[in-house]
Amino acid sequence: MKKTILINPEQTELKLPTAYIPLNLAYLAAVLEENCIDVNILNLANTKNVEDIEFPNVEYVGITCSSATYKSVKRLTIAIREKTDSKIIIGGVHPSVNPIEVCNEIKPDITVMGEAEYLLPSIVKGKVKTEKIMNAGIINDLNSIPLPARHLFSRDEVID
Repeated sequence: MKKTILINPEQTELKLPTAYIPLNLAYLAAVLEENCIDVNILNLANTKNVEDIEFPNVEYVGITCSSATYKSVKRLTIAIREKTDSKIIIGGVHPSVNPIEVCNEIKPDITVMGEAEYLLPSIVKGKVKTEKIMNAGIINDLNSIPLPARHLFSRDEVID
């Protein structure tokens, strides 16, 4: 079974603690589970020392990236590269708007533009030829994807 971890990066540069579940990752996790892919979510939203975190031995690491978390995603990617040979996939709002910047500066294995719910399982299962930048497009029918995998979060990890 393919192992994947999805990461919500630290958001300490926002100077406010976050107390929400990253639904984007919960939806992605639900789709991966539906495709029989072993997935976990690592919520680093309120973490201050990303470099000290141990990353499990997984095949794929998916990181969500907004413009506000861009610097922390860059640091996180460096820390992950030092600890594992896992393939790193970065998606989210910032890569969707500026995939070339993410590809050139952060240097993930794959940069995903758009909504990755259909594309990510295909990448993990090796059903598509991967490229440095991949366009996932949009989801036209939200009823076609499963409900978020909220069971992968504990109340303690999201409320600081």
